[in-house]
Amino acid sequence: MRNDEWQALSERAYGSWSRGDLDGWLDVFAPDCVFVAAGAFPDVDGEYRGHEEMRRFWRELRAPFDSFAIVAERIEPLAADEAVADVRFTATGKGSGARVELEFFHRVTARDGRVIRLSSHETRAEALADAGA
Repeated sequence: MRNDEWQALSERAYGSWSRGDLDGWLDVFAPDCVFVAAGAFPDVDGEYRGHEEMRRFWRELRAPFDSFAIVAERIEPLAADEAVADVRFTATGKGSGARVELEFFHRVTARDGRVIRLSSHETRAEALADAGA
């Protein structure tokens, strides 16, 4: 994919998540997608496969928060089918009102304009290493 295609895919994915548009978010992912979580949230499994499990991930990750947004601050194409995204996670805890802000790095692999694999990492170096870069 070209840089502008990566940017458009990123805007669709993270924009859908931040708007609470589950169907729009799922549309970004291929039906046989794989998501590997960073392990930063205790109630989140390590891996999700396919749209049904991605729906479960959506519910599990959003459950403890009143508001929730993810913004891609940078997307760096590594190859035609692979990129690393620097993302900022912001949320407000249900009941407590506690503000949470975290930085993650996503290794993204795409095919035919849809994400087939996404892995979340706590550092950019980990995301690049996962991509073999």
